[in-house]
Amino acid sequence: MVQFATMRAEVGWFELSLLHSATMRAEVGWFELSLLYFATMRVEVGWFELSLVHFATMSRRAGWFELSLLHSATMRAEVGWFELSLLHFVTMRAEVGWFELSMLHSATIRAEVGWFELSLLHFATMRAEVSWFELSLLHFATMRAEVSWFELSLLNSATMRAEVDWFELSLLHSATLRAANHHAQLPSTRNRKTTSPEPNGLTRLFCG
Repeated sequence: MVQFATMRAEVGWFELSLLHSATMRAEVGWFELSLLYFATMRVEVGWFELSLVHFATMSRRAGWFELSLLHSATMRAEVGWFELSLLHFVTMRAEVGWFELSMLHSATIRAEVGWFELSLLHFATMRAEVSWFELSLLHFATMRAEVSWFELSLLNSATMRAEVDWFELSLLHSATLRAANHHAQLPSTRNRKTTSPEPNGLTRLFCG
């Protein structure tokens, strides 16, 4: 077992680092357990950043099983804008049945001089190569408001594939909302124009 800790304060910033590593290995059964934890907090001249990373791996070569966990979080505030980023990643792999599970979540909030942006990304994959089954889910959302326009985009995609019976299901949903932000004007009863927003798009695709 190894444990390492560092605290450093320099000219304009503060950094805290913690590292913990543990390894257990038995070569008769080829079992290995590794745990790694790393944390960093940093404050610099004009911005603040917080980073957290957690990583864990379990490997057994008899069954070829591996578990990996990674968590990272970053908060940053700079001169004119604020950004929040969260990243979570999980992987489970068993090479006997060729099963793999991956999950990725990322979120970003940013406000700059004239606009605001929110991004959410979620990705999940399950794969088993014995039956050739794969499930993929992707969700992405973006909201952006700039000087003259506002845009909202939503994308959802799902895919299920099983190569035994060659069945594939795909679902795609995309919606976009855009409104131009003109200068403020007094209401007029003589000339009044009304525009309807564009309809949302929905696409479903079945391929067999």
